[in-house]
Amino acid sequence: MDSSEDEARWSLCLLCREEIDTEDETAILECTKDCRIKERILYCEDFPIRICSLWFHKSCYQILMASYKKSKRPSLEIFRSFAAAVEPLHTPANPFLADTASTWEGLVSHSTKRIMAGIFRQELFMRLPVEIQSMIVDRISPCRYLIVLGETRRLIEQLRNVGWIECELVLNLKQTVYVTKTKYQGNLYISGVSNSPLEAVDVDQERLELPICIEKIILSVDHIGVRRLQFLDHNTVPSSDDSPWYEIVDIQDSDVVVHVRFDGLFVRNLRIFRGQRLQPRIWSLPDPPDYNDWNVFGTLDNRHRSYVKLGAGIQGILACCAESIIGIHGFRGLTKEYKSFNTFMEQLLDCYPAKRIFFPFHVNEVIQGAWVRRRIGCEARYSSPTLIIRTSLGRVMSFGPHPLAALKYTYDFQSLLKRGDGTISGLFYDGMTSFAEHSFRMGVICDSNHPIAEFHESEPSLEQYLAPSIESFLTQNLVTMHLTKAPLEGILKVRIWRDHRYSCLPFTGLLLYYENGNIESLGQIRLHEDFELEIMAPICIEHGVRTRGNLPFVKGVHGSATCPRSRNEDCEWQTLPLQGTIVWWTGYLVDKIDFYE
Repeated sequence: MDSSEDEARWSLCLLCREEIDTEDETAILECTKDCRIKERILYCEDFPIRICSLWFHKSCYQILMASYKKSKRPSLEIFRSFAAAVEPLHTPANPFLADTASTWEGLVSHSTKRIMAGIFRQELFMRLPVEIQSMIVDRISPCRYLIVLGETRRLIEQLRNVGWIECELVLNLKQTVYVTKTKYQGNLYISGVSNSPLEAVDVDQERLELPICIEKIILSVDHIGVRRLQFLDHNTVPSSDDSPWYEIVDIQDSDVVVHVRFDGLFVRNLRIFRGQRLQPRIWSLPDPPDYNDWNVFGTLDNRHRSYVKLGAGIQGILACCAESIIGIHGFRGLTKEYKSFNTFMEQLLDCYPAKRIFFPFHVNEVIQGAWVRRRIGCEARYSSPTLIIRTSLGRVMSFGPHPLAALKYTYDFQSLLKRGDGTISGLFYDGMTSFAEHSFRMGVICDSNHPIAEFHESEPSLEQYLAPSIESFLTQNLVTMHLTKAPLEGILKVRIWRDHRYSCLPFTGLLLYYENGNIESLGQIRLHEDFELEIMAPICIEHGVRTRGNLPFVKGVHGSATCPRSRNEDCEWQTLPLQGTIVWWTGYLVDKIDFYE
C-alpha cells in the first residue's frame, strides 16, 4: 500500500476526534436503517444529493446513544450539522492539548457522573488543587468516552437547542454589540454576534461598548474560529490572549459593513467592507512592530506572519530548516511557548526531513546585520532563501542549506538593513501554519534606540567552508548540507546529544562550553531532551562511514584519555585541534565533521 492509499484509509471519528480505520468494518456504524455503506462512504437515502462522509467508532456511537432516552437520540441530520460546525479550518498546532482539555471536561460532566459513580467521585476530584487535576488528566488523556459524554454531548445539545443556523449577518458598529461564547477544546469561542441581546442557554454573553471612533478591529483566531473581538480607538492598546493568530483590520471610521459568518456553533470569521473588502494583516501578536520596506524579503501581502522577539532573556535562536526556513523560535528555556513550537515542528517534520539549527547568544551580543541568500532569477517561493546574520561579536550564522562551491555563482544576496537602522530586535516570517510549511518571505525589526556600532553593507563570506559533495543512494542527487561551526580555542567540555528514535544516527549534535563562559552549538540539538554524555577536553571524534551508500556519520565522541585510537576500514579517530574552526555538516542521513585553520 502506498502512502496516499494509507492516508486515505484513515479518518477521524466525529465523536472523539481519534483516528479510525475506515477499512475496519467493525469500526464503521450505519447510524440509521436508511443509510448504507457504499464504497467505504456513508450515503444517506434522505439526502441523496449530498454525501454524508461521517465516520464513527462503533463504541463511541453506542456510548453516546446509550446516554439518551430513545426519543431524544440525535438524528443523522444533527450529526451532519455537528460535523460541519466543528470541522477545523486548518490543522491545529497542538491537538494533544485539545484532547486534554476535552478529557478534563468529561471528568466533571453531569453525563459521566452516573457512569463513573462506582470508581470516581467528581466532588472529591474538584477539591484537588488544579495542578493535581492536571496531572491526573494528563495520565488518562485522550479518553474516548469522557470526550464523547462530556464535550461532544454538550455541543450536540447546544446545536439542537439553537437549531442549525448557517448564515451570514450584518453588524452595525454604531450600536452596542453583544457576543456569546462557547467552550471547545479548552478555549472560549465566539458563538454569536448581534446588535441586540442574544437569547441563548448554556453560553456566556458579553456586552461590548464600542468606541465612538473605531480605528482598528482585532480578531483573535485559530483553527476553529474567532476567540475574541477588540474594537480600538487611537488611545487603546490591544491586549494578547494566547491566541495563535490576530487578524488586524485598520479602518478610518465606523462607517463600514461587517459581515459575520456563523456555522451553527461558532463564528468562523468576520469580513469587513468599505466599498471593497478590507484585507486584514495576520500576525502572531496583536500589536505588531513597525518596519521599513527594505527590512523584508518577498511580498508578505495578507499572509500569516510569525514574530520572534529578541533581546533580554533570549538564550539563542532555534530554527528548523529544509530548503528554506520552516520555523524560528527565540529560545528562553523550556517554556510553554517552546513546547508548543516543538510540538508543531514535530508534526511538520514527520512529512519531510529537516534540520534543527540552534545558535546560542553570548553575553550582551546583539544582531547587527541580516541578509537573505537566494537563487538568482527565481521568485521568492522558488529561490531557496536562507537567512544569514552577523552579530556584534563578528559571529556569522546561516539558517538554511549551504550551496556547493560550484553553484555559488547562481546565488546573490539581499541586505535587510540600511545605514541608519538600529540593531535587530525581532524577526518575522510567513510560517508556523499547517498551510505554509516553508517560509519564503521574512523580515527583521530594528530598534532605533540602539544604533549599530559597525554597519556592514556587504554580506559576510562563508565561501571558505566547502560543502562536501555527497550523493544520496536513494535519489542519486547531491545531499543538501547545512553548516554549523565553532572555534576550537578554549574548549572546556562538550555535551553530546543523540536521537534515540533513529539507530542509524548515533550522534546528532554537540554543545561546546568554553573557558570564557561562552557556548557554541554544532549539528542538531534537541533542547527538550537531556544530553547523552558530558566529556571534558581534550576531545576525540570517531568518524564512521555507512556500509550502505558510503555516507559519513559521527560514530563516537570520547575524552582523550579513553579514546581507543583504533583504526579499521569504516572508522577513524581524530583529536580536536587546539586552534582553528570545527564545522559540522548535516544532511539527510549524513553527519560530517571538518576542521579549518
